[in-house]
Amino acid sequence: MKKVAITIPCYYSKKNIVNVVNEIHDVFKDKEEYDLLVFCINDGSTDETFDYITELSQQYDFVSGFDLSKNYGQATGRLVPLSYIDDIDYLIYMDDDGQHDPQDIFRLIEKVDEGYDVVYANFPDKTHSFMKKLASNINTAIMHYSVGKPKDVHLSSFYAINGMMVEAIKSYKSPFPTMLGYIMQVTNKITNIDAVHRSRIEGHSGYNLKKMIRLWMDGFVNFSIVPLRISSFVGVAVAVIGFVSALFMICKKLFIGGVANGFTMMFSAFMIIGGFILVSLGLIGEYLGRIYLTISDMPQFNVRRKVIAKKLEGKL
Repeated sequence: MKKVAITIPCYYSKKNIVNVVNEIHDVFKDKEEYDLLVFCINDGSTDETFDYITELSQQYDFVSGFDLSKNYGQATGRLVPLSYIDDIDYLIYMDDDGQHDPQDIFRLIEKVDEGYDVVYANFPDKTHSFMKKLASNINTAIMHYSVGKPKDVHLSSFYAINGMMVEAIKSYKSPFPTMLGYIMQVTNKITNIDAVHRSRIEGHSGYNLKKMIRLWMDGFVNFSIVPLRISSFVGVAVAVIGFVSALFMICKKLFIGGVANGFTMMFSAFMIIGGFILVSLGLIGEYLGRIYLTISDMPQFNVRRKVIAKKLEGKL
């Protein structure tokens, strides 16, 4: 029997999560070849989301729930159940809003069985808003240039990984998790399947501009020194331009004359160079801050409450 675990980060989804778990139960109830576990992570929601998860755990023997002490973010929420997963064959990540069809889980699994370590669902026709699509495209571009994501691989929050990847991710202890960045350090056997992106059951996305910027920053600086290299290249370019400009002005004054004192040019040059220096210092500070917080054992997350699936009782 193959062991399948499904992790669902939840954020203000007290009604959505019930429908999602019920649908998962319906598609797996006749699949006797799979041993199912579902982990619902309440990521700091202050409504009754965890109460609904608790009721689901009482209704189904395969549902576990974790109530995080604050909103840590979707990437962190995906790491929470790893210590409760042993000898798993497939780990599936999906959203709490009903936009991912549980029937596609089996297609993800089939693709993993072809020898891939990670399989993402690709949605050719997304139902997201324009801003959400734009943010997603920006994040994809950042992932490509910072960690080397293959151009032909399309990212989404609905994907499957195999048992080898589960064991590898268990050792990931950074308080600033970027799942794809870590995955790219472990494997390049990544692919897609096409899937239908359904309409959200209820509510709206929990991602705002602040969270998007945080996501982009994590993707830009985690597992990559590309920003520092960009700063170095720009610094060299600015220095070369400054040297050539100075040489040109000296030659013009010596051989042609009539060089006027240009306050505007000097002011612009100082502003450009000064701005670049401040940006470079900010990047260096971001790296140093993350290093400091990581070696200071900053916790990835803290669990306030939890309910463990009945089928896991006595096994932990």
